[in-house]
Amino acid sequence: MGRCEPRTNENDPGLITLPEGIDELGDAVKSEFDVTTKQVCRALQCTRPFVLSHCKHIRHIYVSGDWSDKVGLGPGGGFIWSRKELHDLAVNGTVERRTRVVGAADILAGSREAMDWLEAAAAEAAGLGSDPRRSRADEVKFRELSREVFERVYLPDEWKPAYNAARLKRSQMHWVDLGEHPRSFDELGTVWRTTADRKGYGDTDEEWSRAYRRNGAVRLTITLPDGATKVMYAPDPTPRAWFDGFLATILPVELLPQDYIRDVVLGDDHMEPHELKLYG
Repeated sequence: MGRCEPRTNENDPGLITLPEGIDELGDAVKSEFDVTTKQVCRALQCTRPFVLSHCKHIRHIYVSGDWSDKVGLGPGGGFIWSRKELHDLAVNGTVERRTRVVGAADILAGSREAMDWLEAAAAEAAGLGSDPRRSRADEVKFRELSREVFERVYLPDEWKPAYNAARLKRSQMHWVDLGEHPRSFDELGTVWRTTADRKGYGDTDEEWSRAYRRNGAVRLTITLPDGATKVMYAPDPTPRAWFDGFLATILPVELLPQDYIRDVVLGDDHMEPHELKLYG
């Protein structure tokens, strides 16, 4: 089957007709048109009116009758959409990140002396935390002193600009284009999720904005055919244990060494909208 061409319809420019009828529909479903409107809604995490309003330039076919059940639409009929064009829409999105959680061990790995100090300090901090005779204040004070030693004595020069800027406000940290893209349309709505979808009962946009910063979230901006945008977020690939690691720190991506900016192999989704103590 050749490419199904949209018919001329200014109100629905992506709607196509199938001159050969039911046989051509079967070929279309097998080759390309296998995404229902419900699936598009779940991927973009939006309502049906949003899809029908902002995605109408994407090729789609209206299906009714017996074929409606066969393609998963149910007896009421509806649209099936071009998986190829939806895939192109997803993989052409802009992927950015603003912060990243970096562990001290990763920074000091090239120095045996520094690693020996870090391992000893981490062990002492763990001992203070587990000793019922010591107060929480003792552990906090030790961690603060350890961070001061880390930054003044052992921190490599290439990392100093990022550490000096670590306490910047969110508005002073810029999103950096990673030059990367989602791998498939199927990642939308699963790996990549909107703030509206992540918000639980009582959560606010501000809480999630802070959570994205604390967790080094990766941001995806998809531009729809009519110019509207969808913004989604995915978790930092950093393993969960690093977030709670000794001297783990939130750093602005724009000042990190290049190797630490572009690792966007996404990990488990552990972002939560509450304070994680990563500094100090």
